[in-house]
Amino acid sequence: MAAVLFATLQALDRMPVSSETDASIVNGFKRWVTVNGPMKTEYNWFQCDDADDFTDGDTFRSGLAHPHAATANWCNIDAAHDAGDNQPSVLLEGVESVATFKTITVYDADGIDGAGIMVIVYGY
Repeated sequence: MAAVLFATLQALDRMPVSSETDASIVNGFKRWVTVNGPMKTEYNWFQCDDADDFTDGDTFRSGLAHPHAATANWCNIDAAHDAGDNQPSVLLEGVESVATFKTITVYDADGIDGAGIMVIVYGY
């Protein structure tokens, strides 16, 4: 099993595909933003291939001008069976005066091959 970085998935520039069939999973990254009044919700879908998993403590930058909160959830796995209590968690650096402003770090996301992570960022 190989560890894959978020930056590597973003650089692939392809749509991820989740599947119950391991051979049909396609690793990749997709970001989209919805607007609800003055607030925006940014969805970041990172998908690992069947033989790959994520790196614990990996980071990426939000595309929102002012992110305020973030969540992370598994996708494309049976969380009760494969993940158990190991749910990914996120840390958002939301202080504008800090050099790492808009950086999102995802923890507890390693060790499950073929998984996808949906990181949702809220802000404006």
